[in-house]
Amino acid sequence: MGGTGRSKTAQKTTQKIIVLIQGNPDITRQQLATELGITNSGVKCHLKKMEDKGLLRGVGPDKGGYWEVQKDRGFKLLVDIDSLERETVTHGRVGR
Repeated sequence: MGGTGRSKTAQKTTQKIIVLIQGNPDITRQQLATELGITNSGVKCHLKKMEDKGLLRGVGPDKGGYWEVQKDRGFKLLVDIDSLERETVTHGRVGR
């Protein structure tokens, strides 16, 4: 049963990351770590898992690149985007 708690925590962290990237397209990985109360390495791990699941897509170089939230790949399940006015994906400058 211990794994369930971690799974729910990871899911909440994933949701928070998506919300933070959507709310601040220029947010950095360090800023995400500060906002989430986790390490920079923890954020990097979450971003990698999210990319592997198709929730995010890395664009550009590792330094100076950004993430695109892939709303067609589960974003609707994580965040209510019905209230968003635009149809474009959200970009965030989170050093990959």
